Amino acid sequence: MRKCLYCHQEFPTEQVSYQKFGSHVGTCKLRPDRKEINQKISKSKIQPKFKYSFNCKKCNNIYIILLTQHQYQKSRYKKYCSYKCSNSKMQTEESKRNKSEKMKGRIYGNRFCKYKKIMISCKNCGKIFEGNTGWNRKIFCSSICHNLYQGKNLSQYRKYQLNSKFTFNIYKYPDRFDLTLIEKFGWYHPIKNPNGISRDHVYSIKQGFINNIPVEIIKHPANCNLIFHKINNQKNDNCGITIQGLQEKIKNFELNLGANPSIAFSPP
Repeated sequence: MRKCLYCHQEFPTEQVSYQKFGSHVGTCKLRPDRKEINQKISKSKIQPKFKYSFNCKKCNNIYIILLTQHQYQKSRYKKYCSYKCSNSKMQTEESKRNKSEKMKGRIYGNRFCKYKKIMISCKNCGKIFEGNTGWNRKIFCSSICHNLYQGKNLSQYRKYQLNSKFTFNIYKYPDRFDLTLIEKFGWYHPIKNPNGISRDHVYSIKQGFINNIPVEIIKHPANCNLIFHKINNQKNDNCGITIQGLQEKIKNFELNLGANPSIAFSPP
């Protein structure tokens, strides 16, 4: 059993080591010379600082820094005169070549992967084309083959739904759509703007698929309306117009543009 000389606290030898007991005695709050010991420790840590002048690596301007001798010897100081100089990086042709050489071999997980040129067979049409052995290698010769292959595994309704999306530029028809809604509330985005505006199919895609309406009718600008995305979700598959009304609307839309109605269909 060990006992502190100042606070008389007892420490069992089996539980407390001699080093812990010594640290307690050295820093005991009832020790009379505790303040003097702390002052000596703080003075030993404080080192005098001197003025040193350096040239900026970017603009070559001279700047002065207060440093201790230890910081100067270990080069622990800023190498630029300002944040503007430190953040501006100049890439030379040599540095670009060095980076490209390093990027040729990359480490993915625990294995070392090096790209190699190989011949690959297209997964859709079987055409042979040149590719690489990287993790993101191509398996289709073109985007057309990619879309055709993806379309094979889609249902008929999904294909109809994808082909019924609006492809026209809404800003070409400022008289037909209220563009002030977009200026005020912005386009819908699930994260950035959840209360924004989206384009609604007045005659829904679901009903167009059930009634065998051509895709050109469903994605026509006359079938588009600008509403809040929340209202668009609540509308679901309901239609805001009949097929006959949509036919008349398309005719009037194209006549106002000075063109003959190019789309004709017979309602079921």
